[in-house]
Amino acid sequence: MSEEINAVIDNLCIKLGTASQVLIPELAKYHIATTISALVICIVLLIVSAWICRKSIKIVREDEFDTAAAIGLMLSVVVIIVLVICIGVQVVTLVGWIASPTVSAIEEITRMVR
Repeated sequence: MSEEINAVIDNLCIKLGTASQVLIPELAKYHIATTISALVICIVLLIVSAWICRKSIKIVREDEFDTAAAIGLMLSVVVIIVLVICIGVQVVTLVGWIASPTVSAIEEITRMVR
């Protein structure tokens, strides 16, 4: 297993054009940046979904029961739940990469080997 991990590390170093000592900080920077990007996207989608949900609630409350509004309400609630879960996962991932980039990098490399 360790030979496979070393092979993955060597391949990554060749592709990134860096030395193996620089790999873990570079991998950490990459994952932190992509996780923050995913968090921003999830938060924007959460805001849009909440806005759609609010508009749908107003339409349904006005006794103008509209099937499209009811479906929009249900879908926006489901999307909000999924986005909250995604945000939680992204926050945990981000905290892991910030708290211990070495351990997170080793876990990521081990996943690449599998």
